[in-house]
Parts: sequence; structure tokens; C-alpha cells
Amino acid sequence: VEAGVGGEKDATNVLPRVALTVLTNVGEDHLEALGGSLEAVAREKAGAFREGVPVVTGARGIGLEVVREVARTRGSPLYLLDPLDPLFALPAPPALKGAFQEENARLAAAALRLLGFPEEAIAQGLREARHPGRLERFLLEGVEVYLDGAHNPPAALALSRELSAYHLVFGAFPRKDVKGVLAHLLPKARSVRYTRAGEGALGRELGEPFFEDPEEALRDALRAAKEDGLPILATGSLYLVGALRGRLLPRFG
Repeated sequence: VEAGVGGEKDATNVLPRVALTVLTNVGEDHLEALGGSLEAVAREKAGAFREGVPVVTGARGIGLEVVREVARTRGSPLYLLDPLDPLFALPAPPALKGAFQEENARLAAAALRLLGFPEEAIAQGLREARHPGRLERFLLEGVEVYLDGAHNPPAALALSRELSAYHLVFGAFPRKDVKGVLAHLLPKARSVRYTRAGEGALGRELGEPFFEDPEEALRDALRAAKEDGLPILATGSLYLVGALRGRLLPRFG
């Protein structure tokens, strides 16, 4: 069961019995709602730890300090992500691409081993896992198109490390750190097109050129991509990814 926001006050914390807790990392998503600082976010997420229940985590820095403290207080055995530890070994290459997905795969493998799953089942899961909208690749009229729902600076940084250059299609919502996200995405963007990610999303204030319809933004980027052979990256919002995935890409077969 995945927590919605945070941990201590999340609805999932009412579950009567928990065998294992996985905390992938501590980032800036929902920062204001969870206390306004990474330390506060970490404390809220670690609030999901149960007395004596093992914890698997990839947390680092200040987040890890808080996780260690809470785990120690609650008597929770703590397993820290370590690629050299056999517990976190990958029995098969993950189908999901990207360095951040490899970390997630290692955390999942460790959690499943602690729960007693057989190695072949873990390997099969890694080979067959799919996550629409996370560095998802399509081939559109001979051009690579990547859709990714990154909408905060840490996610944008991880995404930017996966591609060397691209034509960017970007849309976002208010209350997101748009400047922080674009700071990681723009340096590798050969060109950029802004668009409205969905109802209530930011519009022309994002910048120029602006396209009201995400489909038109993608079509315009497609023309540029055909000239230089670079891929297109559409990101900034899961709503934008959903719009392009659901109503545009199927039309192109």
C-alpha cells in the first residue's frame, strides 16, 4: 500500500498490521504541506514506521539522519540502500530505465527478499514492471518522444541526467517550483515550447512560445526534432503526460 502524502498523518497509517516499511527517499514534493523543510518532511514520512517493523530506505543527508533517529526510537531494523550489499542485488535487468529507477528496483528487491519472495519472482517482476509516464519512450513519426511526470527539482534533476539534449515541451501547475524545475531542464534543451498542462494549470506566464493545446506544442516540437534528430521531452506535470499519452499518441499509432 502506497502512502498518499507523508506518512504519520496519511490514511494508510491506520492499517492494523504492517510487515515492512519502504521509504524510497526524502524529497521536496509536498514540501509546504509536510512542514516546509526537508527535516520536517523526513519526520512526517518516518512517522509511518511501526514499532519493531523493518525499514528499507534510500534516504540520504538530513533525511537519513531523521530516519535513523526515528527507526532507533521505535526499534525498527534499518536497511540502507547499498548496491554492494547482496540484499539489494538485482537478479535481472530492470525494465524501467534511468538511474533513479535502478535505485527503486534495488529497494524493491531488498523489500521482497525480506518478505520471503523467491528470487525468480523478484527477477520476473523487474523484467516485467511498467510505469507509464516515467521516462516513457514512444516513437512518433520516426522521432523519439519521452514522457515524464517530473514536477519538482529533484525529479527534474534525475530526469535531466538521462538525456544529453532534447526539444522540451513543458507545462506546470501553480504552487510548484517551476523555476527550480526549469533550472535543471533548460540547460540541455535545444528548444522549448510551453503549454497548458490541464485545467487550472499555468498558461502564457510560463514563457514563450506558448501553445494552449499540448498537442500543438508537441507537433511544433516534432518539426524541429525531424530536422536535427534529437528526441522530444514532454514533462513538468503528470496531467500533461496524461493528456499527451491519452489523446495524442494513440492517433499516431
